[in-house]
Amino acid sequence: AEFPAYQPTMSPYTVPFVINGEELIGKDTFEVKSPASGQVVHLCGVATVSDADAAVDAAAAAASTWRDTSNSSRRDILLKAAELMDQRRSELSQYLIDEISQPQSWATFNLDVAIDLIKDAAGRIGTIGGYVPRPSDPDTGAMVWREPYGVVLAIAPW
Repeated sequence: AEFPAYQPTMSPYTVPFVINGEELIGKDTFEVKSPASGQVVHLCGVATVSDADAAVDAAAAAASTWRDTSNSSRRDILLKAAELMDQRRSELSQYLIDEISQPQSWATFNLDVAIDLIKDAAGRIGTIGGYVPRPSDPDTGAMVWREPYGVVLAIAPW
């Protein structure tokens, strides 16, 4: 989904939840203020239990598709994400500066690290698979196969 670029002069933008590719605005919202200026940067929705359940259900449905996605397609998706972050670097940097009052140098550092980690993960995709270890008992065999575990719901502490 495309989101409008943050513009300090516009009325507060409500950051939507994106569930199953759809933008949803929470029934209740709260203001996110810049610690440096005290100005409202944007509004954020308050997720309900049903919002969280819908997100988990959508992620679980998508996980089966991801599981069957080829390694090269997975790599390309991650590389595209890194490319988009790099292209939108100044916009993303401004979000970090406005929302949490990071200095420009720290915002640049965080973006550099995030983009590098995504590229690193993309580069490792081809190495994900399985292997045949040598068990201590010569009369047995073993095989280890790595596959996606499933959906994880994480809640940010702020």
